[in-house]
Amino acid sequence: MRRRDRAPAGPGGGRHGRALRAQSQGRVRQDADDGGLRDQLDRERHRAQQRQVQHPQAVDLAIPLFPFPVTCFDSDNGTESVNDELIDWLQHKDIEQTRSRPYRKDDQATVESRNNHVVRRFAFYWRCDTEEQRDLPDRLWAKTYLLLNLFTPTRKPARIEQGRDGRRRTVYDRPRTPWARVLEYDAASRADGGRGYVDDATRTRIENLIASTNPARLGREIAAIQDELERLSRERTEGMARRQGLDMGYLGKVIERMRADAEQDNK
Repeated sequence: MRRRDRAPAGPGGGRHGRALRAQSQGRVRQDADDGGLRDQLDRERHRAQQRQVQHPQAVDLAIPLFPFPVTCFDSDNGTESVNDELIDWLQHKDIEQTRSRPYRKDDQATVESRNNHVVRRFAFYWRCDTEEQRDLPDRLWAKTYLLLNLFTPTRKPARIEQGRDGRRRTVYDRPRTPWARVLEYDAASRADGGRGYVDDATRTRIENLIASTNPARLGREIAAIQDELERLSRERTEGMARRQGLDMGYLGKVIERMRADAEQDNK
């Protein structure tokens, strides 16, 4: 269900937002008398432009991974998601764009939760700079996509009940894989006379992929990529932490705890 209080997408959040940003940029430009600071601002602007150009390419790669047609693109208010390039690309694809309300992170609660149990759990906190290091996450996400969407059952909150002691507790539904949930929605749509969400070619392709994939081997391949990622990135990440005074002891404990949780889930 779409929230009615979401703000419509648009670069800069309207004329008022653009005017405030232009005024702020004018003050920063006026204060940046030092040539080094001005060069730094130019470099940051160039990086931001590069991210805006690369984002439509990333979305173009991600859209075909969905087994159903994508009709709406919801994002936060960052310039990497709300910019002219991405807006034009979505309009060309006839995809509606919505964005969250400012300073309301819970509008993306589902996506934000993935940062913990997907991104940090599988890719940890290591810094990836070189081409070899950046190639490893690409290989990792390709296999993680299969593991989490086709072979990992999940539970969703179904309702909240209140016991005799007055305490509220969340009741979850029956564990199912994300692919199984998509098939349930597809069957319900067809039962109501709709066209469904998954076409026959996509259904056959994914069912063949499930039949030809060994989950145990897939898990070992993911672990091998994680070991290689840690070997290549750990020394550089810890060196950067020493220079910037980051608490790697705390991050190390977090990583060990995630590993323990992963081992417990695999038992």
